[in-house]
Amino acid sequence: MMSEFCGTCEEALSAQGAMDYATCSACKNGYHFDCTSVGESSWRTMGDSRRTAWKCPTCRDAANARNTKVVITTPDPKEQNTRSASSEQLTKQKELTKQKERAGQSSKLSDLETESPIVTLLVARMAELEKRLTEKIDQGFSKSQNDIKEVKDKIKEFETALNFYGDSVDQAVKTVKVFEQNMVLMEKRLEKSETENKEMKTKLRNMEIQVNGLSQKDFNNKIEISGIKDNTVDKDEVTKKMLNKLENRAGEILFKTEKMTREGDTAKTTIVVEFKTQEVRNMVLTKIKEKRLYSQLEDVFPNNGSNVYINEALCPYYKKLLYQASKIKKDKKYAFLWVKDGKILLKKAENGKTMRLDCLDDLGKI
Repeated sequence: MMSEFCGTCEEALSAQGAMDYATCSACKNGYHFDCTSVGESSWRTMGDSRRTAWKCPTCRDAANARNTKVVITTPDPKEQNTRSASSEQLTKQKELTKQKERAGQSSKLSDLETESPIVTLLVARMAELEKRLTEKIDQGFSKSQNDIKEVKDKIKEFETALNFYGDSVDQAVKTVKVFEQNMVLMEKRLEKSETENKEMKTKLRNMEIQVNGLSQKDFNNKIEISGIKDNTVDKDEVTKKMLNKLENRAGEILFKTEKMTREGDTAKTTIVVEFKTQEVRNMVLTKIKEKRLYSQLEDVFPNNGSNVYINEALCPYYKKLLYQASKIKKDKKYAFLWVKDGKILLKKAENGKTMRLDCLDDLGKI
């Protein structure tokens, strides 16, 4: 059973935890760090296997004595007389040796668990001091008290240095843990920002589609006649003649027109015809396509063989979208690109899936 009192000073041990004092694996006694050969920082930085195998100086010396082969010899009479004469000196030496052991000075350097150059240097210096102490014992300790005090002070300095080194390692470990925690927090914040950014882009895209859809509603009852070379044509006369070719009396269909002419050498005129409703516009467009009217307008306005195009009118944004889509259609060899009821549609092949283009971002999906 583990003792509740120090095996050296016999004072009570800390009840807070086994890390607050050293425990001998042989005698099961606990020791204050000031009362034994291992320092607090060394004990705390030991691995579990080293701590469970650690022995106090008394148990280590006893184990070493058991493992030492004893040689019995017959003493020489002269040597016997010499030993008798020095018995008093040996008694004094043994007493001082016991004091050194009680003070915890017989430190085992193997307890240090680090291979740092700083600790290696400290270990070497402690070994040198231990050697000097042994020499002083052999010489009779002419200045024993002062020498022991000097050694104790040096050992205290080394222990302080080792404690500082151990504290520095602990601080470095804490710093790394804090850094890792901060990295985790930053990653979470980044993920949150990316999620919010995606949501914002989705909202902006939906708003853009809604705004452009509202703008296109103003064009859903209009057609656009483009490619006219003559910029002097009468827009109303052209519209009436075109409607008459559809076997409808122009007076029965309400409309108003707008003529737009581009400047320059290749200037061409565009006529925008607005009908009363989208249904009327769709009916007119259907008949134009059935009769292929765009190829029968030479008597309406001479165009020198150039093509004339009659299509649904689009708002400026959708015109830009259709223009960009036509370039991608050509580059990627899509089969069909058309407009129906203000919607821009695209198809890879005749039996392929129809794709609707609502905004410029959709071009990236092609």
